[in-house]
Amino acid sequence: MPSYYTELRNVGEGYSAQVTMALPDAVISPAKIKYARGEREEAIGDCIRQVVAIKTAKPGVSLISERKALEVLGSQADQHPGGSRMVMLLAADTRTIPHRLILSTMPRCCNLSTLIQHAPSPWPPGLAWHVFVQLHEFFDYMQEVCKPRHFHGDVNTRNVLIGYTAPGVQRLPGIQITDFGNSYACDETNDNWDLCFLMEEVTKKCISLEGTNTTGDNGLDEFIRGKFQDWTLEQIWRKVGDYANFKVGELLDPTGVRICDSIHELVGSAIAAAASEGEGSGTLRDDIRKVLASSSSQTSSEPVQSAAQWI
Repeated sequence: MPSYYTELRNVGEGYSAQVTMALPDAVISPAKIKYARGEREEAIGDCIRQVVAIKTAKPGVSLISERKALEVLGSQADQHPGGSRMVMLLAADTRTIPHRLILSTMPRCCNLSTLIQHAPSPWPPGLAWHVFVQLHEFFDYMQEVCKPRHFHGDVNTRNVLIGYTAPGVQRLPGIQITDFGNSYACDETNDNWDLCFLMEEVTKKCISLEGTNTTGDNGLDEFIRGKFQDWTLEQIWRKVGDYANFKVGELLDPTGVRICDSIHELVGSAIAAAASEGEGSGTLRDDIRKVLASSSSQTSSEPVQSAAQWI
């Protein structure tokens, strides 16, 4: 664990790195004062908003290329809504071993793989369209807006987070793409096969009648049939984009409250399941509460290093 950060929990591990949720120590000290005054929920909320993910490389693994890709992508993220559909590089240490990246994260989340595995079927078709719209925003940003264009190279259900960015309940969960270790700049790039395969997995959870291969939604069924695998991103969006936005709009309409509630239940159950398996954000509030309630501070009084100091 880097200096100036306190570990909260391990959230996942792959062949190249381990990811841990942590809090900057500079956030903990004032939060402890609030907690001691009895302002406990406010103190926990202050901390939740500052939680980061620390990616630590395994022996022999370099995170330099991932750092460079995140620097380029992050520097232009405010130019397009898709820039908010990815984790942000906050700081990095690739000068010492092991390499570490400090990344933004969603304080309450799991990956799509966990959601697919644990959230019972059938899902509301609107959830699949919501995922598609946000994934499209990300790919549109990477392929059409970012200069130079970038190829992600590993968009799969384990590298897509779904969850919530703030302590309060949001109308719909958000999507964030992680793991840019295979990403690189190139003149022509197309992650669309990954997009289509991921959407096929998500869409299959919307099948309402066991033993059939249909969701009852013609647009989603096209993903199951693999119709779009050889299409460009623009062609896919031209075909189903307006309809996708319409279906998401139905969720945001006052009449969509009941469906949104069911989506929250699905995502919440998957986050809880991930916690029981030692992955995802898990019981983050309890982790923070334990840190704030501890009588002896293990934190440093020095300020947290900025990205400029660390990179």
